[in-house]
Amino acid sequence: MEVHVNILARLLTTLCIEKLGIRLGALRRLVRRVEREAVRDSQIMELESLYKLSHGNLKKTPSASTKPKDDPWEQIS
Repeated sequence: MEVHVNILARLLTTLCIEKLGIRLGALRRLVRRVEREAVRDSQIMELESLYKLSHGNLKKTPSASTKPKDDPWEQIS
């Protein structure tokens, strides 16, 4: 799989430089920006998954048979 990724990266680089006319410096800046965004997105996803795990452990769903005291819905009906 690493070989395929390497070949695709070289192909994309060649297309950007030769066919699209993107300068090498601009392409490097674009790649760095994409890398920073990917790292930031992966960190956000990791934090969200950790929050979901910790939040799921802290919050337990009450059983259906127990009703809270002074339920406002009981007063309405």
